[in-house]
Order: sequence, then structure tokens, then C-alpha cells
Amino acid sequence: MKINITNIVALNGGDTAILYGMVKALKLAFGQETIFTIYARDPDVCNKLYSDLEFRETLGFSANKHHFYGVRYLGRIFAILRNSRYLIAAWGVGKKLFFFRWLLSKNDAESMMDYLSADLILSTGGTYLIEEYGITTQILDYKISLLLNRPLAFYTQSLGPYHSAQNIKWMKSILPKLKMILLRDEKSYKNILDLKLQCLPVHVTADAAFALMEEDVVKTNENSTNQSSLKIAVSVREWEHFKNKTNEQGAIDYRKSIAYTLIELVKKNAHITFISTCQGVEEYTDDSLEALAIMNYIPKEYHSNIHITRDYIPFYEICNQLKDFDFLIGTRLHMTILSLISNTPVLPIAYEMKMKGLFSKINLNEWVIDIETITPEDMNLNVNKFIQEYPQIKSILSSKIVVLKNEAINAAFLLKDSLNKNN
Repeated sequence: MKINITNIVALNGGDTAILYGMVKALKLAFGQETIFTIYARDPDVCNKLYSDLEFRETLGFSANKHHFYGVRYLGRIFAILRNSRYLIAAWGVGKKLFFFRWLLSKNDAESMMDYLSADLILSTGGTYLIEEYGITTQILDYKISLLLNRPLAFYTQSLGPYHSAQNIKWMKSILPKLKMILLRDEKSYKNILDLKLQCLPVHVTADAAFALMEEDVVKTNENSTNQSSLKIAVSVREWEHFKNKTNEQGAIDYRKSIAYTLIELVKKNAHITFISTCQGVEEYTDDSLEALAIMNYIPKEYHSNIHITRDYIPFYEICNQLKDFDFLIGTRLHMTILSLISNTPVLPIAYEMKMKGLFSKINLNEWVIDIETITPEDMNLNVNKFIQEYPQIKSILSSKIVVLKNEAINAAFLLKDSLNKNN
């Protein structure tokens, strides 16, 4: 079995956790001998960071990464011509007219032949099929896969809603052709229903990263917290998509809220560590810069109890470190997931629907803080209440996460069954 996993941004440690969770579950379903080729952005960097997998550049991204800056509208015209070249090549190769691949560069021609050789193409799990981020690159990649007559499926997604007529048209043309659509929240399922498409093979299940939970994690991380000397991890990120306020005001409210809460925690002798799945990679977003921005709101007298981790840390090492913390205040979704699978409770800050969807699934949605409405006073009250109820939260956490782990693994078997039925 040969599976290509596409559209991943593996410089984001959270996306890499998704990837390795997928690989683990898919090997259990399809066999340990399953071969994977991973299609990502910045594949050369990815190959250095994760040498056990083979990374190439996603074809849809390769087609769209060169921009033409010049006379108005020329850039759009060149993009259409460039995309058409990839689609024509895919059509020809899909018809076994292999000379069409010479429309592309050597690397992209090799990638297209590799797409053709795949038994299954999976668009990786994550949140990249939403309008705020743009979906042009992904749609082109899906069109290429389908023109090559390859089975195509979506792994655990948070997607939509779609308001643009063009995006709606694209999704309506792609979704009915998929072998399976795996979603990780009910809101995404509603967004698909809103497209009014019939008989889609859709399942709502857990994020792929939950498959990474180790069997013995509960036994190795079952101690109660020492409330006289808390050890707290904090995950932050820059956010530029506020809906109810300006991005500038939203950033100020977010930073002030976290800063005020951390000051109050340090006053109680807490030790704080900023840590993220996105840091220490020159070619990608660095969340430690946001941590530094928050520190500007914290008087220096409190700095000795606060540490900012700036180096790159692989996701599996983050899991190991999170076991040593009492809890995480988490903004990055996959920082919260890595904490949960380490049996370390989480107080989440939601910037997209995916965070609310996750914590609703484990009946802990009362603790979700909305980045749109966050205030210093409310966040501090929430943290204090969370600490008071910590023993109860910790006692029920592992059983809830084991359910999500089983869901994440079962997703690969659902996919296998769907493919077998269609063959």
C-alpha cells in the first residue's frame, strides 16, 4: 500500500503531530509495510527535521508559489496560465500520455508521477480549508489528484463555513468525488450540510494527533498538583483575524489578559514556562515572539519566575515536557492536544471553532476562554476556579482522552472499509 499525504505544513509542530498520528493509525489499518510520501511546504527543511519520512513539495503549492508583480491583472493571468499547465499535465498523465509531464519542472514531473503511483491520496488533517486562509492552493492540488484518477480523501478536518460563491462552487465540485471526508467537530459537519450535497461519506471523529497517546501515560502522570508551588506551561500565538474588534485592540486585550493572569499566578509562587509547537524554526512562525510581547506587560520583578522557551522542540519531546507541568494554559490547538495526551489538564483559549469543538467533545467546554471576549479579570477568575477544581478535572481526564485516542485510530479503519467497499 502506498499513501501520499498532502497539504501539510510540517514546520508547524502541531501539523507534524497530526502527520505522525495519521501514520501510526494508517499503519495499524493498512499494515506496517505501508509506504508514505509526504507533500508539504519547505520540504528540504522538513527532511532535515524529520529524516524518517520522505517530504516533497505539494504540487498545488508548487504551482502557486511564484507571484508576478507588475501591471495590474497580469499576476492573475499568469496564475491562471500556470495552474492550467499543471492541470493539463495531470489530465495527460492521467490518460497515460506521459509526455505531458514535461510541461512541468523535473521535480514537479517526478512528484506528479509519484501521485499517479499512489494507492490513496490523503489531504492531511488540520484547519486549512477555511476562507480566512484561502483555499486556492488546496483546490488545485485536489483537481490534480482527481485528474490523475487517484482515490482522494480528507483526513480529520475543521473546515468552512463558505460564503464566497467561488469557494462554494469549488467545494461542491470536489467533495462528491472524495472517498471519505473525516471531520473533527460538529460545526464542520454543519458547514458541509450547508452546501446541500447528498450522500457524502462523512464521519466526525477525533483529531489524528490523539492516536499518539501512549498506553502508560496515565500511570506515569497521575500525581495531584501541588497548589503551593504550581508549574504551569503557557502556549500563545499571534492572531490577526479578530471579528468583533480591530486586530490591534484584540492583540492588546489578549496580551494584557495573559500578562495579568501570570502576574497573579507568580504572586502565588507559580513557575511559568512559555512553550509552543511553533518556535525555533527560522522558516516558520515563532510563537516565542508573542511571548516576548506579553512580557512587556509584566513588571520585571516577576520575570524570574517566568521562562520563555525559544528553541525548536519536536512534538514528542514537548509531550515529555508537558508531563512535568500541573496544567497548560493553551492557545495553540495542538499544544492542548499534546498536553491532553500527556494526561496534563488544559485551560484553553479559543481563537477558532476547532478548540470549542474539541473541549465540547470531552465535556470540558465550560473552561474555554474566547479570544474575542477575553479580559484580564475574567481570565484570572477562570484560572483560579480551574485550580480549585483541578483534582476533579484531572481524575476524569484520562478516560475521556482514551476515547479520543480510540476514535483517532478507528478513523483509519473507517477509511480502509470505505475503500474496500468502493473497489
